[in-house]
Amino acid sequence: MLETGHIVWRDWEHFEVVCRLCHRHLVTRQWTGSAGNSWSVQQRVERRQYSQVRLQRATCCEHCGRLLLPAPEVPLAGGMELQSYYRAGRRRFSFVRLVGADLSGCRLRGVRLREANLCGSRLIGADLSRADLRGACCLGSDFRGATLALADLSGSELVCASLQGCDLRGARLVGADLRGAELDWCNLTHVDLRGALLDKTRLRRCRLDGAILPDGQQTG
Repeated sequence: MLETGHIVWRDWEHFEVVCRLCHRHLVTRQWTGSAGNSWSVQQRVERRQYSQVRLQRATCCEHCGRLLLPAPEVPLAGGMELQSYYRAGRRRFSFVRLVGADLSGCRLRGVRLREANLCGSRLIGADLSRADLRGACCLGSDFRGATLALADLSGSELVCASLQGCDLRGARLVGADLRGAELDWCNLTHVDLRGALLDKTRLRRCRLDGAILPDGQQTG
């Protein structure tokens, strides 16, 4: 059975495009952060964007050789089109491409944006509570003041994203890449950060009551 692949990072520089089946058998610590530490933010973002291009073109798994289908991307004209579909009752927008879109202030509760490409998008003050953003690519996206309570961002790429003042109560960020992200003044009550990457992440004045930290420890 053919299926789409996804990316496993070894460090900032090295990655593999693998199928979802064999990934289950890899070691849990996939990202070491040992390469690319001296890179600028722009270089890191460009490397992540390059990996997305490789994922689109991949025909087989680099780990086990399994045949893959290219990950589909559904282009939309912009944030206005997505809002129109949402108001009409549509909730599923998996693999959608909205690079650089402006969704600031949008009310998108329960929207499904699984593995969407939202690189550089503006979602300032947006209501994304209970949203499904698993595997979404949000490199450098601006979520300042957004509501992401009970949202699922597991496996999402939030490298260098702006999340200051976000409401992330009860959100799942399992395995999310938050390196270089800014989470100052966030409400992280009962958030699940198991396996998340927090190198150089800013977490000043955050609420972490009952949060599960990357090492599995739970705060008081």
